[in-house]
Amino acid sequence: MMAHRQEVLNCLDTFLSAKCRAPRIDTDGPVLLRDIVLKFEERANKEVKRQLQSVPAHRRRSVNIFFNEDESYGAFAVHDRYDYIVLHIGVLRILDFFDRMMENPALWTNVAKSEPNDRIRLAFAVVFMNECFDIIVRHEFAHLIFGHCKFRARGIDGLAAQALEVAADGYAVNWGVQRLGQFPKILGLRTNAVAQAYRAFHRTSDEAMRNYLLAIYFVFRLMDETTWINGTLASRAHPPAPIRFQVACLYAHEYLEQIGDADGQARLTRAMQEIWELGEFIFAATLDKTPDFKAKQQVMEIESERHFELVRERAKDLPPSLFGLS
Repeated sequence: MMAHRQEVLNCLDTFLSAKCRAPRIDTDGPVLLRDIVLKFEERANKEVKRQLQSVPAHRRRSVNIFFNEDESYGAFAVHDRYDYIVLHIGVLRILDFFDRMMENPALWTNVAKSEPNDRIRLAFAVVFMNECFDIIVRHEFAHLIFGHCKFRARGIDGLAAQALEVAADGYAVNWGVQRLGQFPKILGLRTNAVAQAYRAFHRTSDEAMRNYLLAIYFVFRLMDETTWINGTLASRAHPPAPIRFQVACLYAHEYLEQIGDADGQARLTRAMQEIWELGEFIFAATLDKTPDFKAKQQVMEIESERHFELVRERAKDLPPSLFGLS
């Protein structure tokens, strides 16, 4: 078993070195934030095992999850001799973001109103962090089970790459939507601070949907804070964050329509209308930045809609297996 693990580690180290990536974090040694990294890896592995239950047997994969030392924010999937999800250590910026969000007394006044450092407020930050972390892991997991990594290794254009990215976003978001209604049962009679925070997150069905969409919005905003230039859209590996958020919500709406959940569709529609401004306000206030409320308008502009249609048309030319679980 140890010999196999070492082989897995060696293969990943070889891949990272060949691609000039930052090296893997050796959690067996003295590592800054070692315990946090180990807990993240444990949670990521649990999330992958959970999602495997909804994947047909012929699509299931043995996924190895590690961190590398890159200071940037994000993650990537690797299909080499083994399958990997590699999370940049910069993903820990999530911790800082949500800690700062809950320390701001002007935000989330309905959660443990007594003190900014109240244990429930801190636990609420952990809940949001967990939701964002799960979205990232589901996204990379989708790349692996749909065969995106093998396909991309052949070399693809920017529109094809974006089609695969929004597909992975869609499945990541939909898997989370499926779990929204399960939390009351999962929590049971637990009384610890994190359980109470989860109850606050899911206080009502409307609040659960709104908070989940906020988590999605924050993930994309944290990943991509670059200036949006229409002329460069087709050459990007990922669509801009606002387009990713809009398309992910469209995927969720389509999923709820397919399962006949009209109430869920209505909740999603209401939440989407609120998130564009609420999400940007919270994001900017947390990071002491000036909010950019033009994102929704940009998404609805003719240039953006035309670009999204180009991505959709490009997807039609790609193998259907890259976009479905059947």
